[in-house]
Amino acid sequence: PPPRDTSRPPRDAGSSATSSGETGALSVISNPWSWVSIDGRDTGRKTPLVNYSVSLGIHRVCLKTEDDREYCTAVRIEEGRPARVVHNF
Repeated sequence: PPPRDTSRPPRDAGSSATSSGETGALSVISNPWSWVSIDGRDTGRKTPLVNYSVSLGIHRVCLKTEDDREYCTAVRIEEGRPARVVHNF
């Protein structure tokens, strides 16, 4: 019989965010201001966040207000197309 193809796709095939080092821009605006986390990591920044550098792909962006209200959404970061999240609590 012919040999079977035992090759596997790369480990990150199908992952939502790239590891190629390429980045895009993300701006986040909220009212009132809120702390911004991306993919579960605190950015240490609050809104307004303008042209923040993020790797290409899909990311989970969460906003948390001073009184613990929270909003999360998925955002696709593409090269040359700045992404924007706007939320009113």
